[in-house]
Amino acid sequence: MRRTEVRTVLVLSSPRLDFVRELPAPHSIHRVDGWDELRARLRTAPPSTFAMVDADAPGGGLDGRVRELVERFPMNPVVAVVELGPDRALDLRELLRWKVSEVVNSRAETLPIAVAHRLGRAHARPLKLRLEAVAPPRATHDGMTLLYAAAEVAVEGGGATELARRLGARPRTVAGWCARVGFPPPRRLQAWVRLMLAAALLEDPERTVRGAAAAGGYSTDHSLRRAMRELTGGLLPRERAFDVAAAAFSAELGSLHQERKRNLPSEGD
Repeated sequence: MRRTEVRTVLVLSSPRLDFVRELPAPHSIHRVDGWDELRARLRTAPPSTFAMVDADAPGGGLDGRVRELVERFPMNPVVAVVELGPDRALDLRELLRWKVSEVVNSRAETLPIAVAHRLGRAHARPLKLRLEAVAPPRATHDGMTLLYAAAEVAVEGGGATELARRLGARPRTVAGWCARVGFPPPRRLQAWVRLMLAAALLEDPERTVRGAAAAGGYSTDHSLRRAMRELTGGLLPRERAFDVAAAAFSAELGSLHQERKRNLPSEGD
């Protein structure tokens, strides 16, 4: 399984982004010359790779190419750098509507630690948003914390061991946590989240099936197909792969919920 020890930050070359010169680990800066090169790099980049771009258009307002980038590569966090001021409230709202993962204020957030903080907030944000949309209505705060951590581990190609490490807990503790919130055991939970990540990548027309499998943490496209069959009972259609995988995940959560209700002692016991 692929493991991402470093979080690559593709910085679009621009004088207004010159302040992004160094970042603390695990980030690694790679400057790219132009939008075409940036798009070419993102076509094969894992979902742990960030794109950092100057979102201010030369003539004022926002650069529409930022929106296009988010639409074409929805599973890679796009971090927009803008010069924010009191008159930019509408532009900020528009950037959020475009679903950029984070916004860096070039007037105030130029120190490496400030930029790294924004990148930390953006890490796995696209996958987290997709998971939020399909989380069961009864999901607790603890349940969402587990899902968010599993998303961060999935985009880095990790498994249940890394999930426990991310949560700062022992594997047995995480297993008990999963049981309390009605989730499958950690290994299976991480397998589900990894599959949903790969499913979202499959919907990206810029990626091949093999590319989506590799970016999702599978060694081969055959491994991805095997995971599909094991977890959902069949192969996923590319056009709506995420929705089908998420529906199967929700069905399993529903079964676990009903089983837990049956095992609870009745009031007369």
